[in-house]
Amino acid sequence: MMALLIKLDKYEQELKWLALVLGIFSTMAIIQDWHRLSMFVSLPFCIIWTYCAWLYAER
Repeated sequence: MMALLIKLDKYEQELKWLALVLGIFSTMAIIQDWHRLSMFVSLPFCIIWTYCAWLYAER
């Protein structure tokens, strides 16, 4: 499992772009009052940013 997470280091910038898109989409869902969709979209956003922060803390 740890080796797979380290291999994802190559795709860090793409993951950050995906997180940005998810964050914008989540914000739009909150503004439109779609609470369930915003919760569904914000979970992967949080997981991606936690993973990216973990990459720099682990080195």
